[in-house]
Amino acid sequence: MALRCAAGDETGGIFDGVLAVDPNLEKETCFLTGMFSGVDPQNGQDIVGVLKKVGEECGTVDEWLLVHDHVVDCVDKLSTDLSALVRQCQDIAGPFFAVAPGEPSPFIQWFREARVNTSRVQCVFADDPQKRTIIAAMRMQHMENRCLGDQFTDDAFTFIPETRHLDLMRPAVFLRHMTDLATAL
Repeated sequence: MALRCAAGDETGGIFDGVLAVDPNLEKETCFLTGMFSGVDPQNGQDIVGVLKKVGEECGTVDEWLLVHDHVVDCVDKLSTDLSALVRQCQDIAGPFFAVAPGEPSPFIQWFREARVNTSRVQCVFADDPQKRTIIAAMRMQHMENRCLGDQFTDDAFTFIPETRHLDLMRPAVFLRHMTDLATAL
């Protein structure tokens, strides 16, 4: 969402820089948001169905615990009205699910425009093989057609070894990356 906001700041007056923490890159990276975006927030069976599917998609006990902890936290906070959660998931996942085969990811456009509108864009990723592959392909595409913009540099993308998505949201980790961005600005 940070990239999308900065991409829309055509005046360049709102954001000095952007820290995007493990942003979605393609439809395949919208795991939970994609699932929750199709839920009827008033239908308890819909919600339970998604919760069951989340459990089925986890490949390890560690992944199951991590994902379920996050889902329980979100659902518990909003359990009386999940419409805000569903709407946010639709806003996040929708642009990725709207991409036709062969079209570039919206991430590329948002990154390019955010970089034009700010002094610095820093994307911090969990150490995930899927995201490493996607970023490598984007870098190759950038070498061919400058899709990430003329101001792109490789240090705009950082992978944090031995982390998962939710690890990057821990206050100490987030503060370290925000401090690095502020120092760079």
